[in-house]
Amino acid sequence: MRLVVLNDNVPAEGLLNDWGWSVLVEGKHRFLFDADTRGEILLHNAEALGVSLKDLDFAVLSHWHYDHYGGFSTIAELNPGLELYAPPGGKIWGLNIAKVHEAGRITMVSGPPERWMASNRQWGWKRPLDSSS
Repeated sequence: MRLVVLNDNVPAEGLLNDWGWSVLVEGKHRFLFDADTRGEILLHNAEALGVSLKDLDFAVLSHWHYDHYGGFSTIAELNPGLELYAPPGGKIWGLNIAKVHEAGRITMVSGPPERWMASNRQWGWKRPLDSSS
């Protein structure tokens, strides 16, 4: 298994730094754990580190703070329909959210995009929280 830290709030030569966190995990599966604040940071650092953010098996979101999910709209453009395992609480355009409530208890979020509300592109796309999710 290989962990590639794409951003961790620590400046490094040749890499862009931002307030955020993101790690590419490569092993039996390739997946992204959190997605920093800005997609362009992820793209630049991935290229500088010689890794691709395409053809991911899935993604994981630790929690719904922007410095952990902000770049997922960019990841969705590279991996349409990618499964995102996340705690309940949000939606990102282009990703299928699997809400992780606790170990072994996951529910899928689905529905037509017109049910989602668009916010400023910088903040991605979010679905309003409602009882049907």
